[in-house]
Amino acid sequence: MSLAPYNWLSAVLLATMVFFTACGEDKPALVIGEAPAKTDAEWKAMYLEEQKKRAMDGDTSAQYDLGSWYYYGDDILFAKDVEKAVSWWRMAAEGGNEEAMYRLGLCYFSGDGVTQDYSQALAWWRKAGAVDLTDDKKLVLNHGHAQAQFWIGLCYIQGKGVAQDYAQAIDWLRKSAADELIRFGSPNAQFLLGTCYADGLGVTKDSAQAFSWYRKAADYGLDVAQHRLGLCYAAGKGVKKDEQQEAAWLRKAAEQGNSEAQLSLGTYYSEGRGVLKDSVEAYAYISLAGITNESARKILTNLEKDLSRNEIVAGQKRAKELQKEIDAKIAAKKAEADR
Repeated sequence: MSLAPYNWLSAVLLATMVFFTACGEDKPALVIGEAPAKTDAEWKAMYLEEQKKRAMDGDTSAQYDLGSWYYYGDDILFAKDVEKAVSWWRMAAEGGNEEAMYRLGLCYFSGDGVTQDYSQALAWWRKAGAVDLTDDKKLVLNHGHAQAQFWIGLCYIQGKGVAQDYAQAIDWLRKSAADELIRFGSPNAQFLLGTCYADGLGVTKDSAQAFSWYRKAADYGLDVAQHRLGLCYAAGKGVKKDEQQEAAWLRKAAEQGNSEAQLSLGTYYSEGRGVLKDSVEAYAYISLAGITNESARKILTNLEKDLSRNEIVAGQKRAKELQKEIDAKIAAKKAEADR
């Protein structure tokens, strides 16, 4: 669920603009005696006041929405206030709002606005992630909150708030990872399940199962899964070796800013593995990886010894271009998630 609190307001404003445009005017004509058009601050204040009324009447969606407003703050009306956010989310969670339960759990897990408490985090996640069945246990009424289920599984793997238990972790991760008719599975859970099968954590090692779960998460766009999928194609684990597929998946991860994938792809360009050999592209990707990856910086220093000055300059220029493309894709993905 998106946490962006402006969607409803934006829709109202957009509909108003469309109406006046359809009437042949860019702006509504001001009639004598008519009140001046409201500012953004006034619209937001009206919206928040309405939400507060609904929230005080017990509307858990409004309570959750107000929590989100306070959590992120607003550059016009008020500053970020995590404690107020937690207060509204708690009210919504106690009223049965699953998303609020999940967010409250995150706050307790990280100590954000509350004293850190893994047990409290798990308690709220268990409420959000609970699977509801019919009385005869034959039909699922509610599959539970996928991300809450993922975090429960992660806690069992890390032993946070509970004793480490890989069997329990696998059970919760499976619930989280499953695609259902009314919800998508968690890519994070799918990736973690793949890792469990790859390393034999709580399950028998199975490279084919690992590949299958990595592929699900990679198809959702999770960069670490895309990187791992590329490595599967490189090593022939769970799938036939394929250098072109290997490079293709590494590129997907690299274009999302994954430094390990950038380093691998840059190395492939320098060797001509799965791609045409290209010293400029090699320099560019390894350079980007070097922003956060020390090993990449060392490799780049060695690579520079074999390149001409012109190739290095071209590589630096290409790195800047790639970074702009990556930043644009990340921003677009974030905007899509916020809708």
